[in-house]
Amino acid sequence: MKLRTADPRDVPAINFNYFDTGSGNWSYDLDATVEGLQFARRILATYAQQTGSGPLHEIAPGSQINTTEGLREWVKDTSWGHHASCSCPIGADDDPMAVLNSEFKVRGTLGLRVVDASVFPQIPGFYIQTSIYMISEKAAEVITASAKTMEHFDYGRVKRFTKGFCHQ
Repeated sequence: MKLRTADPRDVPAINFNYFDTGSGNWSYDLDATVEGLQFARRILATYAQQTGSGPLHEIAPGSQINTTEGLREWVKDTSWGHHASCSCPIGADDDPMAVLNSEFKVRGTLGLRVVDASVFPQIPGFYIQTSIYMISEKAAEVITASAKTMEHFDYGRVKRFTKGFCHQ
């Protein structure tokens, strides 16, 4: 990512430089990502050992992928896509990776929903626009139904929050 101008309101130039696309030194990017994974594993293992929190269960890529070449393949297979996505996936209440519930609400917040490509747990294929249309239609139905009942709106909390900011 590079700034186009000195104006912070201008959109930056973003070049995802996906692995082995032939742009730039892609092997450097891949190696840096793998080194980052290995570094994170070492830090977490040290933390678990020093705190006595027991062995950690790695969700992704998983402890079964334990060689540098295996990690390279995992990164190449799971990190590629033309669209920034999957950063706050929808999932079940017991899913530790699920940021959103089935109503697109951000867990642990009030009045915040996410409806874009970030809701997918994995990139849904190469061309994700159709999937985004579908998820947007579903979200529109959910949000419209919720607005009709105002079940998500906590008037007491809003009143407590705005006290001192607004004249009663």
